[in-house]
Amino acid sequence: DYKLVSIEPSSASLVPYQTVNVVAKNTRVHEGSLELVKLVEEKELNGRYANLDGKQFSFDVALSGTFKYNGEKVEEGTKIIPVNLTISNGEARWNSGTVTWYGDKAPTYVVTELPNPYAETLSITPSSGSLADNETVVVTAINDQIIERAQIEIIKTLENADQYSEEEIMKLQFKFLIEVENKKKNYVTL
Repeated sequence: DYKLVSIEPSSASLVPYQTVNVVAKNTRVHEGSLELVKLVEEKELNGRYANLDGKQFSFDVALSGTFKYNGEKVEEGTKIIPVNLTISNGEARWNSGTVTWYGDKAPTYVVTELPNPYAETLSITPSSGSLADNETVVVTAINDQIIERAQIEIIKTLENADQYSEEEIMKLQFKFLIEVENKKKNYVTL
């Protein structure tokens, strides 16, 4: 398919027995799309596999250039498309649908993953580039689950502390047993 770019001259007067040359310039129509594939790596922690199924991951897909997307025409600009993916069986997918452009300059894209509390981004490949005519560009984002961590705060209250000097109290040692499910017992001396 082609699109009319210009007609020169756009208007003219006809004179008997003379020719008026009109040049019509057309450009070819191009179409392409972008697919975002989200993968999460499985982690084993305490004999159980981490499961991110049902968790949502958010991205911003920026398309730049002159193009038509979802009925909206963008001329030498950028369209930010928010994408929310929910993990099922360790992955999720999104497809932009058709992006149309005219001429040889394809729109460019940049894919950015927004922070989330479940996982950290290992890679987005390729995170930027250009759309391709009659093709779907596939971008793969891989995450690694954030290992859960915890802190323990120990507060020791010494009864009758007023009977000791600060120097005597600082010399005292207290031993605590720390137990965490399925882990080795640890002793802490303060």
